[in-house]
Amino acid sequence: MTQPNPTNEIPARVASTSHRMLDAIDHILDRLTPVPHPTPPAAVRRRQIANIVRTSQFCPRSTCRRSGACRGEPLHCLQVAIPLLPPEAFDGILTPPRPRRRR
Repeated sequence: MTQPNPTNEIPARVASTSHRMLDAIDHILDRLTPVPHPTPPAAVRRRQIANIVRTSQFCPRSTCRRSGACRGEPLHCLQVAIPLLPPEAFDGILTPPRPRRRR
């Protein structure tokens, strides 16, 4: 009967354990990394801007005026309403909001 050689067995077990630990760490990191959000289509972004600027007030469509939001093609609403808006209306869109101060 041959006895196992402890000098060869220990490094093999250490290597096996380290590989399993690295695999477990990789699996955890894969679950923790955030999934990038896809950018919304241009029509969705236009509709958001049209609703933020409230172009429905100037829209010739009665459904937009009644609902208070863009119900048609947002590009059309923006083309009609943007020349009518003062430049101050775009300050909130182009500049990020300042953080509130705690009291």
